[in-house]
Amino acid sequence: MDTSTQERVVACPSCNGRSVFSAQNIYRPFCSAHCKNLDLGAWADEAFRLGADAPPDDMPFGDPKAAN
Repeated sequence: MDTSTQERVVACPSCNGRSVFSAQNIYRPFCSAHCKNLDLGAWADEAFRLGADAPPDDMPFGDPKAAN
C-alpha cells in the first residue's frame, strides 16, 4: 500500500473535528481559520497558563523555615 498518497487526519485542537495534517491545509493542525483564531484569542487572553510554584505576592521569598 502506498502511504505517500494517504492524508493524515488528526483531531482539531479547538473543536475536535477532523483536520487534514498536510502542507495543503494552511491552518494545520486546526481544521479552519475560525478554529485557529479561537485558539489565538485564547492564547492572547492568557487562557493557556501553567500554575506557578512562586509564593503569593504577600509572602516573603526564601526558605519558610529560615524566617522564624
